[in-house]
Amino acid sequence: MKGLILIGLTVLCVACFEQGDCSDVSGNVMQVNFFRFSDKRAIGRELDSVKLIGWDSVMYAGDSVSTITLPVNPAVDELRYVLYYKEARIDTLHIKYQFQTFALAPECEAIDVIVLHLASAKKLPDVVISQPKITNSVVENIKLYF
Repeated sequence: MKGLILIGLTVLCVACFEQGDCSDVSGNVMQVNFFRFSDKRAIGRELDSVKLIGWDSVMYAGDSVSTITLPVNPAVDELRYVLYYKEARIDTLHIKYQFQTFALAPECEAIDVIVLHLASAKKLPDVVISQPKITNSVVENIKLYF
């Protein structure tokens, strides 16, 4: 009897896994990491604050960080963030993005994912999009080189 129950559960589990994972992986927060341009090593920065132009909120007030997460507004296709540093330096990060539709498996409904197309900052030596798809898993999307 126990053997039949075990076989039944195994068949049920295999059938579930064959249908694919229909979890929504889309997200609206991107991760930005800081690096030294000369040797490409991760570095920390003393931030006074980060502000999203057009929003009243202040992020990372007085923090020393090597990674920041920034919200992405799905209602628009570009944003500018102003990074204020403790050493009286200011940088503006400009991003452009669009939505792309993906089907995770044939049985799943399609989902819209934000995909980065441009990231720039005039005062930095380099800005690189390392992972253009913004998902709900925490991954680096942009590298800022100082």
